[in-house]
Amino acid sequence: MPRIAPQPMTITGVVPRVARAAVLTAQGGPFVTRTLPIPEIGPRGVVLKMALGGVCATDAHIFQGDWPGFTFPAILGHENCAWIARLGADVTVDFLGEPIGPGDLVIPRVAGCGRCWYCLCGGAMRWCPNRRLAPGVTPGESLIGGWAEYMVLDSETLQMFRTTAPPEVAVLTEPMATCVGGIERAALRLCETVVVQGAGPIGLLTAACARLAGAGKLILVGGPADRLTLAGEFGVDHTIDIDAVPDPAERVRQVRALTPRGFGADLVLGCVGHPAAVGEGLQYVRPGTARMVEIGNATGGGSFPLRPSPDLVYKNTTLHGFWGTTTEHWISALRVLERGALPFQKVVTHRLPLERAGDAIAALNGGYRVDGRTALKIAIDPALTAAR
Repeated sequence: MPRIAPQPMTITGVVPRVARAAVLTAQGGPFVTRTLPIPEIGPRGVVLKMALGGVCATDAHIFQGDWPGFTFPAILGHENCAWIARLGADVTVDFLGEPIGPGDLVIPRVAGCGRCWYCLCGGAMRWCPNRRLAPGVTPGESLIGGWAEYMVLDSETLQMFRTTAPPEVAVLTEPMATCVGGIERAALRLCETVVVQGAGPIGLLTAACARLAGAGKLILVGGPADRLTLAGEFGVDHTIDIDAVPDPAERVRQVRALTPRGFGADLVLGCVGHPAAVGEGLQYVRPGTARMVEIGNATGGGSFPLRPSPDLVYKNTTLHGFWGTTTEHWISALRVLERGALPFQKVVTHRLPLERAGDAIAALNGGYRVDGRTALKIAIDPALTAAR
């Protein structure tokens, strides 16, 4: 399928000297909207006018202090799409060699060096010791997070991907890359029976990837109920509402009843982010060569009971963890989103201004509701103005 020529935004005038940003001042908040200087960039740098910055469960964990070594104050936001406002002298094309210029919508990513052990051994790029911004650029209140009017990145390992997708779809690239990587780790085979745990953005996007990769029967276990209404549009055949079926043993019974001869699933994809869900997911798999890939747990978060013999050994089950996307995952994710085979534009349910960053985090750490509606994916839109 030929790529549609992107429709750039008209960037007029000069880049301002300052930008507003939602700054998380300390663990547990508060967020404060501050005006910060926009620094000069080097030959490999870029100034981006933010379109949308996604709100991720990782951001909610950072807010709660669950992310080891994270320092405050900080500007959050790692799921980003933005229009190019200014390019360094050495930046003329995106990572795939496409010409880029002011007004083009891009997905930014600071990658690993591609030379060290962590990069070369695959999937461990997040630990790359050379994965950093240019000298002199430090975390804190630097404009390197997406919850701001402008984002400034300056790194030898900066990658940008020009996109034809609208911002509300393009902003899903980073989480979609995680889902793509999880499916790759799972080695999904055609027409396998697949169970996805979790009805959040990662769960629904993982279900979409499983469907596009050739899953047979596709079952999703999650909630709340409002989120499950979209699951069918992403290719899910059956849903089990955890609020309507609160007993884990009953959920296991219902999942198995939906599988061939009641044996269990060929593959379970864990996207909940709660340790107890891992133990439950292992009960969904059938004996034989079945496997489970855990994608959702990104912090310590506790433990779950595991019986090595009946849960793993006797059933010959394989349990994988997936962490750390590669450049290939990002490229594949963006191409899937651009093709629009599924209604990805429905995933972002709420856009909030910078001043409401705290409301976004409260929703993820609470009842998943904003302004009386169930939230799926929340995005920070710096162009919006908070209601007075």
